[in-house]
Amino acid sequence: MQKSMTKKLSVLIIEDNENDALLNVHHLTKAGYDVIFERVETAGEMQKYLHKQTWDVILADYKMPQFSVPAALQLLQKTGLDIPFIVVSGDIGEDIAVQMMKEGAHDYLLKNNLTRLASAVEREMKDAVIRHERKQIEQALKDSEEQYRTIFENSIEGIYRSSPEGYFLTVNPSMAKMFGYETPQELMRSINDIEHQIYVNPEKRQQLMMILKKQGLVRGFEIEVYTKDKRKIWILISAFAMKDADGQILFNEGNCIDVTEHKLAEEKIKQQLGELKRWYNVTLKREDRVRELKNEVNQLLERLGESPRYADQDI
Repeated sequence: MQKSMTKKLSVLIIEDNENDALLNVHHLTKAGYDVIFERVETAGEMQKYLHKQTWDVILADYKMPQFSVPAALQLLQKTGLDIPFIVVSGDIGEDIAVQMMKEGAHDYLLKNNLTRLASAVEREMKDAVIRHERKQIEQALKDSEEQYRTIFENSIEGIYRSSPEGYFLTVNPSMAKMFGYETPQELMRSINDIEHQIYVNPEKRQQLMMILKKQGLVRGFEIEVYTKDKRKIWILISAFAMKDADGQILFNEGNCIDVTEHKLAEEKIKQQLGELKRWYNVTLKREDRVRELKNEVNQLLERLGESPRYADQDI
């Protein structure tokens, strides 16, 4: 039962006094740890054992004939390893203790009072796990931001972020090109000018903002805009509104594509359909008139006592 409750603990002890090192181990074992440890006295020995295995915690005497805590902290930091480092020493004074904490030590204890050694070790190991998880999250965020930046810069679609008032906060190169500008910065300087109006129909932009405010999302919204050289183009916008806890819009983010050619082709098809419908109607009217004339011919022939010239299927 006792063995099942023990917790494995690997400890690197920087200490020139073997009895003091064993006293540390005794307090940890008494607290329920199954301790595996190595004792080192020099920088060379510390470096050797740091790479030999994984350590849960480092316990270090402040000053020894061939080594010291400041030197040990520097050596540990150079390796990039994040191992809880606790100073266990004699009376070192408050100023030195504060300086050690600034240099990277996580805690310090006096050798004549090791009652909280086990709790300090457990706390610092938990903090190390939290630091590790935080680093993983930060790295994941960094990777995500880099991935987004790559997509943002290289996307063939225009991508933007704008304020609720309509000012562009950021745009990508494809959007700048779409509007006829050399760089995103040039586009933002021009469009964010209060005198500049990019929307052919400003009411459509108000309609877009109303949908975003009400639904938080808009898909496939067509709107006509002006380019740098005052050409009119049609763009298709899909966007969402990022809101705070109170539901207020912080910014809008979306993408847009130039659908001018599609729009022109669509208009041409509509015109062609209109022409076809008109000719179809004209043809129907002509067929109706021909049918009427054939009926009239048949009726005249009957009056003359002759057989009808046109059968029903011919009329």
